Amino acid sequence: MFKFYGLKPTLNTAVNVGLRSLNAVRRPARGAAVWLILLSAGISQHGSAANFKPQKNHSWFEKTETIFDATIDINAATIAQLRGLGGFSISPNGKHLAFIAYEPNVDSNSFDSRWFVTDLSDGGLVSEVGDAGKDELFDWNTRLNHARGLRSPAVNWSARPKWSPQGESFLYLKQTDDQVQIWQSFVDGAPSRQVTFSKGDVIDFEWSNDGNLILFSTYATREELLSTQEADARSGFRVDTETRWSYLHHQPYRPIYELLPEGPLEWEIRVGTFTAKPRETSTPNPPGLVPSYRVRFVELDIEKSIDQIRGGQRRVLIDGPGDSTIECSFSECEGYILSLGSERAWLDEDGQFVLFWTRDPESYELDLLRWNFGSQTIERLLRTRDLYSKCDLKNDLLYCLRKGPTQTNQLVSIHLVTGEPEVVVDPNPDWKGFRQGRVQYINWSVDEFQARGILFLPPDHNGSDPVPLVVNGYGLTDSLEADGGVHCPTHAMASEGLAVLLYEWDPAPLPIAQSRDQMSKTYWTSQYTGTVPAGSTPFKLIQEIVRRLDAERTIDSSKVGICGFSNGMNPAAYGLINSDLFSAASLAWVRWNPSAYYLPAPSLGADILKAAGMFNPIEDQPTIGMAALSLSLNANHVDAPILVQASVSEYYSAMQSEALRRFHDAGKPMEMFVFPNELHTFFHPAHVYSRYKRNIQWFDYWLNGNEAVDPIDADQYDRWSTMGMAAGEERASIATE
Repeated sequence: MFKFYGLKPTLNTAVNVGLRSLNAVRRPARGAAVWLILLSAGISQHGSAANFKPQKNHSWFEKTETIFDATIDINAATIAQLRGLGGFSISPNGKHLAFIAYEPNVDSNSFDSRWFVTDLSDGGLVSEVGDAGKDELFDWNTRLNHARGLRSPAVNWSARPKWSPQGESFLYLKQTDDQVQIWQSFVDGAPSRQVTFSKGDVIDFEWSNDGNLILFSTYATREELLSTQEADARSGFRVDTETRWSYLHHQPYRPIYELLPEGPLEWEIRVGTFTAKPRETSTPNPPGLVPSYRVRFVELDIEKSIDQIRGGQRRVLIDGPGDSTIECSFSECEGYILSLGSERAWLDEDGQFVLFWTRDPESYELDLLRWNFGSQTIERLLRTRDLYSKCDLKNDLLYCLRKGPTQTNQLVSIHLVTGEPEVVVDPNPDWKGFRQGRVQYINWSVDEFQARGILFLPPDHNGSDPVPLVVNGYGLTDSLEADGGVHCPTHAMASEGLAVLLYEWDPAPLPIAQSRDQMSKTYWTSQYTGTVPAGSTPFKLIQEIVRRLDAERTIDSSKVGICGFSNGMNPAAYGLINSDLFSAASLAWVRWNPSAYYLPAPSLGADILKAAGMFNPIEDQPTIGMAALSLSLNANHVDAPILVQASVSEYYSAMQSEALRRFHDAGKPMEMFVFPNELHTFFHPAHVYSRYKRNIQWFDYWLNGNEAVDPIDADQYDRWSTMGMAAGEERASIATE
């Protein structure tokens, strides 16, 4: 069977509805078939190295002046099948840029991921230079090692490839046949090749600075991992109250490097020989040029919120030659300095200026600042609401990944003179052909608490007729694809006539702590005890913005739903328990179930519940926090129908069956679906698509009264109708009491 790269084979009926719309705009955009079949390029069976030939100017990345008329509606399939970009790296000579691109396939429930090279000196032509292997790279770590856990493609694809010092090739990790090895691809189109043949999976690697050696580390051999697992299973797994249990693999996780207590095994291989030998501590790796200047950040002595801990309230300094220090005296050098990927700042090769990103605390806009520490001047190159990440500085251009609420992810370069971003790689050029409604940025507050939001309106919204609203949060990251949690797709829901508000709020600052662990405990205690600000405060903010939008006749406040993912489930639960604002809710899981205290899952069990002060042994009365936010304990107070679409790991580790049983026994409407092989954030394309589509149909039914012609399952509307009748009878009973 031939592997088609790009041109999708016929999918099942449920998915084809979206793909016909997508292809309708793709075909005219390029004239002939937009997605080339790589049979002519000599590729078979996922691009074997022996027959591989590069494809120049790949159809994904053609730069055209095509004008799209934006007439196609966005649906679940549109969002679920957007192509993505992962880690990228610029060659040392600045001539080429290597990156990974991937495409979800709903029908096969997998990804097609490949390596590409852009020639930066030749008009940005793109060449495909290698297959990226299986999707679940590092899955070996879940067998006996909890330190990294199951790594989704989104995590693995963010790793940067590593260029040879000469810039003619680059290395990357690739999983084939259940083993992880180092592979090498070349800019001249030579076949990609496997570099290591280790009995243990490769963990990390680097080039020697002279380019003659590849230094790498491995874990224990795959045979040792398997035999240890089988031996433990035969004699029974010993567990105690500290055991971390993998519900995906039906066994406990193990401490990192338990089979190798002294850490990973170190190896070296001479380029061109393919023969590895143990690396001796004396093996030289000649240092590169040590820069005369180094960027340093100093923590500001202020109170911090939990987000500020992650993002960084910092001041910028430069360590110069010797012991000299250059301090930035400008106010712009103090504040919320962002970490984009692994980097916080970029120092030019000549030691004249440093670039860094800050975030405006009021508008939440990003500023790209250039501090010329030689002349002691500072300038803002760019202000944007888009999200930039994984930046890299080369040849007076800052290369970054960019995405926003109206634009899919792209690789762009920012000119350091003009500050103008220019698209280098766009994996979804046909996105311009889809209809989008108006997008509005909103800032508001209640008391001392601040909130920001992005309001997505239906494409046909006329500004005078109020429409139903779905509140979706708790963050603005990945706003186009649903709050980073692939739960409620904003544009696709807006296409069904729903306004969607994506929101985030600022928790109160916390006292300065001596350590991150102390800060974490302080955070849990402050958020989930007393008046329970984690639920009540954001809910009050939601109430206020609903009131304002209703007063403007933008939305209909009698038809409000809420999507809750991760921390966004706290205000959802609080509102469902304490108000009748929400007509329907969709949750990624149900939080704060009392019996979770007894499960072998410290991430959601006893450790967190204790730290939050939310739970004591079940014989005692629940704390204020648990009583206020636990849907399980408040099933009798909830009338709105609730849809839960949970991962299998959180189904067990957060004890979803308790919530389902309590709602069932109370006769309250809750429907639950559990997806296998998923963790907190879904990544399997079929699961993402099903979750998207079910949520769209759920809210379209409860808020618009519509039934889809292609329901995700045949009986859902009969079940939902029964739920509605039960909820109506309950409300009528309460009203007559």
